[in-house]
Amino acid sequence: MLLVCLTATCIMAQYKDPTRHQSQSSSKPATSKQSTTKNTPKSTPKSTPKTSQKQKNKYTSTPQNNETKLNDAERDKYDKEEVVEVEPVDNSYLQINGSVETISLSKPWQGGQEWISAGTNIDGGYEITHIPSWCVATHKSSSGFYLECAPNSGSSSRSGVLELQAGSKTNGIKITQSGNSSGLTLDEDDRSAIINKVWFDKNVMDNGTKKLLVHLDLNVNKLVGERFRVYLHFFRDDNVTKLADNNGTEINFFAYGNSEYHYSHWDDFKVFVHNNLFLKAHNFKKQCTIDIEVTDDNGNRLAYKRNCITIGK
Repeated sequence: MLLVCLTATCIMAQYKDPTRHQSQSSSKPATSKQSTTKNTPKSTPKSTPKTSQKQKNKYTSTPQNNETKLNDAERDKYDKEEVVEVEPVDNSYLQINGSVETISLSKPWQGGQEWISAGTNIDGGYEITHIPSWCVATHKSSSGFYLECAPNSGSSSRSGVLELQAGSKTNGIKITQSGNSSGLTLDEDDRSAIINKVWFDKNVMDNGTKKLLVHLDLNVNKLVGERFRVYLHFFRDDNVTKLADNNGTEINFFAYGNSEYHYSHWDDFKVFVHNNLFLKAHNFKKQCTIDIEVTDDNGNRLAYKRNCITIGK
């Protein structure tokens, strides 16, 4: 009987003394987990939950323990998937005056030369495969060529196509030339010159001397590689009596030019005339007129224009 009481008393004593149990628990050092949780700032994000092995296999095609191997149905799906082939981009080009498409070009009836830019990145460069019968292409290089057109002797306009080719690409120029409305009669196959316009400036400094500067808009045809002359014939204001010196020798002046093309054009051919030339004329009173003549180097006349300009003394 005594033994039973003592045992019951011990059990009750152990149950009713939680303070002692708490004291012993608090005396133990805190675990690292408790310490980390207590000192972590509030702004620190919560740790990312662990990803299960099944979730990992969702984002990777690498088999994990044979769990992500394709089944037969999926394998058939990928085997039968159509493969789309991307065609290579064609960066080749053939340009004329900066355009990859056909351009239009208008020429005056007088004709003349004009630079045409052309270029391609295709091996072998470009070739001129067609050109109108009244034009020629010269001075060809990888960057372009000169298009030279003969004067149109007819009164009606005419047109033609110049075509270029590089590899499988083609490009061209549609050329239209106006008809001759000047009244001049020209042979396209013969040597000729056309004086389109004449103007002048007085007392222009040239090499330290004041001179008369005569400007010409001029065409010279079929003299490629040859020299020609531009003559100035001086007349009194009646445009009949030639200026002459005290010995009665007629006063005139000429300048040389060189033609590099079959059909050459100058929009400003310059002729400088020394002012002392007029001082030699004993019959030069208030003003004079000037006729202009163009010849080849042998003196054969190519063009003549009367009473081009009138100059005061």
